[in-house]
Amino acid sequence: MEYKENCGFRKLGCCLFNVEDCKGVDSGFVLFCEMYDLEFSAKSLKKEIKIVKDKIKKIAGDNLKLKKIKEMIKAEKKDKDDIEVINYKKQIAEIKDLSKGLEYLEKAYRYCKRTGK
Repeated sequence: MEYKENCGFRKLGCCLFNVEDCKGVDSGFVLFCEMYDLEFSAKSLKKEIKIVKDKIKKIAGDNLKLKKIKEMIKAEKKDKDDIEVINYKKQIAEIKDLSKGLEYLEKAYRYCKRTGK
């Protein structure tokens, strides 16, 4: 049995995986839950929230400047298959993914603080 039976994230509705698809990073599968190995306590969630916020800040620092956005829009109009444009879009998608994960982590953190876990 590889999945967690009492996953706190699943109970809160933060996990989008089915029970049979719940796997950790070291499982070797393409799709895995990044919160699988995370302890469901306020202290560990707060540390993870800080890590995710730092990642978002690092990626967004260069990519969300107005000059960079205008430059990428012009480059996309010229050639949408340009490597630089594709990498920029991947970074923007990663920011969106991390912000959704941050939302889930904050929801779990509030629940842990409220229940005293």
